[in-house]
Amino acid sequence: MEITRERYWEIRTIVEKIYKHCGTRDPFLIAEGLNINCSTISLSGALGISDISKATDKATIYLSSNLDSYAKKIICAHELGHLLLHRDIGVNLFTSDGDKDDIIEYEANVFALELMPHLKPFEFRKFTKEELQTHMEKKITSNTYAFQFYFRFD
Repeated sequence: MEITRERYWEIRTIVEKIYKHCGTRDPFLIAEGLNINCSTISLSGALGISDISKATDKATIYLSSNLDSYAKKIICAHELGHLLLHRDIGVNLFTSDGDKDDIIEYEANVFALELMPHLKPFEFRKFTKEELQTHMEKKITSNTYAFQFYFRFD
């Protein structure tokens, strides 16, 4: 595991508190319940961005318009992780070619996996930062590619 056992349990505890508070694991409903705005926009090179306005202290998650609804849920969960775990850092980006060595990206991925347990690979806590990032990228793109393949018109 790339983070301490204590940090892992801290993340897991935060997820469980949010689940109990909001009564759902749906990241969009959680964002709504926490008064976090979610918007879909055209993003160049990023799949999602989270930001907190310094003037209003209002948090916003921006999701790429190039993503399908399933991928948007995963990215939204990841960005919620940033907002709840790394609020003091500011803008956070999820890119498919991002810094795979960054511990805050690893923590946001762990948050997303704990929030959406069906995404968890077996023994994911043994994954390196790079392996976990690759797993998340596959989850984001696999549904999109399957959809494109299934509805392909030649």
